[in-house]
Amino acid sequence: MKVASVLIPLPVPEAFDYAVPDEMVVARGDQVAVPLGPRLMRGIVSEVFETTGSNRRLKAVEAVLDDPALPPSTVDFVEWAGRWTLAAPGEMAATALKGLRAPPPGPNGGCAASASASRPARPRPGRRCWRRWATAP
Repeated sequence: MKVASVLIPLPVPEAFDYAVPDEMVVARGDQVAVPLGPRLMRGIVSEVFETTGSNRRLKAVEAVLDDPALPPSTVDFVEWAGRWTLAAPGEMAATALKGLRAPPPGPNGGCAASASASRPARPRPGRRCWRRWATAP
């Protein structure tokens, strides 16, 4: 029987184990829908392993979501950040999931251009010094 440890984006102390149905392919970093109480939650697969049996009946993973999977290095970082900050790994998973859903930065690096952004009316002294340094050969 395959079992997936899933990080739920809630302040819980550890990942939850779910049974993986035989027809489903799950990998580390995949986003999955799993039952938690009466509702379905989005989670990140942190580990997939084989086991011969269990002393409790595990709930099954409902579905693998079409959203992009987190790279294994990001899952490692989420787990490390949880250990380093002594926070629940679910809180770090919530942060990672928010980052995946954020819009991509604009053409100017996410900074909004204003009407006067082309040239200031009067350059400040520090700005003139920086401009000289930046254009020096």
